[in-house]
Amino acid sequence: MIFAGMIYRQLAHPAGWGTGRIISRIWNRRNAALNDVSLNALNVRPGDRVIEVGFGGGYLIKRIADVATGGIVAGVDISETLVRRAKRIHRCLMAAGRVELQCADAGSLPYPSGYFSRAASVNSIFYWKIPQAGVLEMVRVLEKGGRMVICFTDRASLEKQSFLKNHIHMLECHDVIRMMERSGLKITEITHHEDAFREYHCAVGLKP
Repeated sequence: MIFAGMIYRQLAHPAGWGTGRIISRIWNRRNAALNDVSLNALNVRPGDRVIEVGFGGGYLIKRIADVATGGIVAGVDISETLVRRAKRIHRCLMAAGRVELQCADAGSLPYPSGYFSRAASVNSIFYWKIPQAGVLEMVRVLEKGGRMVICFTDRASLEKQSFLKNHIHMLECHDVIRMMERSGLKITEITHHEDAFREYHCAVGLKP
């Protein structure tokens, strides 16, 4: 149980230069399919202002920036270690004013209401202290007509990872959909996928 707790703490809030580097690489590899599905679902345009909540290894930040060439990509993560690493990796994009990265909790995003045209979170929601609060915040910073994507591992796949069972929010697909709807989104698409590591879902909503 102690070892399981240690693994969870590093996954939920990576700390330490070496650990951050290792976890970033693991997440970028293992979550690549989820990030690619999310990028497609976001339907990013060149002038979009996009926020990713819980950017982890930072893979999707760069992919979005490659498309939103006239906009801005913001990333927030609760781990100072991951934020510092991402700032080093994306320093050129940050210097050009195209990417900004901050350390913040999903339930308290450091941006004004209606600032972004797109919002995304990939495989992060079950680590949040209060998932509903994080979804509400994502909707708050989204402009009217804005598009939001939440991509996440299926509960049955998560339950196979025994060290996570007593530490994360074990969410069903309908739980996440309900949170999005309660936060004021109109759900437009729910897709189900599978890769070599798990089954997962991608939910898309628009802010009326």
